[in-house]
Amino acid sequence: MSSQRRLTIHFNDGNKLSFAFPGLPENANLAAQIEGLLRDQYLMIEAEGRLLMFPFASIKYVESSPAPSRQLPNVLHGATILG
Repeated sequence: MSSQRRLTIHFNDGNKLSFAFPGLPENANLAAQIEGLLRDQYLMIEAEGRLLMFPFASIKYVESSPAPSRQLPNVLHGATILG
């Protein structure tokens, strides 16, 4: 397992919710997992023994850090946030 990761969900109403979780196993197919996630209507997270389901319609964007070290298809790498 890699080090701990952080995920922040930014909602359309301006609220946000952050999570910390263990990293993915080195053999995880991250591209396939993201593709499967985008087919669903909900972002589902198990946290502290509870299942949280967030409809994508209420999510503005999701921020994950650190960025995966693997090259993912259709991702622009090396950008700088300007503001």
